[in-house]
Amino acid sequence: MRVRALAVAGLSAVLLAACGGGSSDDTATNASSAAASSSQAAPHGPELAAASADALEQAGSVRMQGQAPLDGEVGNVDLRLQGPDVAGSMGVGGQTVQIVVTGGSLYMQATPEFWAAQGMPEQMADSFADTWVLAPADAAGGLGDFSLAGFVSELRSPSDSTVEDEVEADEVDGQRVWVVHNSDGSLLHVAAEGKPYPLSITKTGTDGGTLIFSDFGVTTPITAPAHYLDFSDLGS
Repeated sequence: MRVRALAVAGLSAVLLAACGGGSSDDTATNASSAAASSSQAAPHGPELAAASADALEQAGSVRMQGQAPLDGEVGNVDLRLQGPDVAGSMGVGGQTVQIVVTGGSLYMQATPEFWAAQGMPEQMADSFADTWVLAPADAAGGLGDFSLAGFVSELRSPSDSTVEDEVEADEVDGQRVWVVHNSDGSLLHVAAEGKPYPLSITKTGTDGGTLIFSDFGVTTPITAPAHYLDFSDLGS
């Protein structure tokens, strides 16, 4: 599993995905049962990664908070992933960017300083204060990974690492967890009681960070801004 960010075309988007494992409904059921009892042997890492992916998929929504590498820096992340939709904020280049993804489109709201850092003329950047912007349609083409389904897919099938068999029992804030190790050094914490939700992902180093997951199954309306500027209309 991993903590990483994908920058897409400067002004157009910032995408984020995390983690890895294997998958099957039977495996998830077995891992969930094993996690519920400390008297049983710890399940294997791939089983738990698969179980956490299935539990998250069934929940249908999650809140993701923490830090992740963004464009060579560590940025703060606070996002709600809800089906194909996303809403929240990300820290990019020392600036906070509000993001809404819905209907296959990406909308962003940022400070003039952010737009200026992307190369926009200062006078034009000033006019973008508190303004929602619709990213170009071609820039939104990579949004498939930037969704609950994309995150679940990464849990099941990591693209650049493998889930190890080794699993450790631990306790975080009074809650029993299984700690799943990954070949890239990252750790996935899975709830050891109740549904095996993925609770956090941590990784040290320059490409590391910590992401914490909560509000499983909680849904809130995610809608496109009522008023926004379309970059395509501006010739961007």
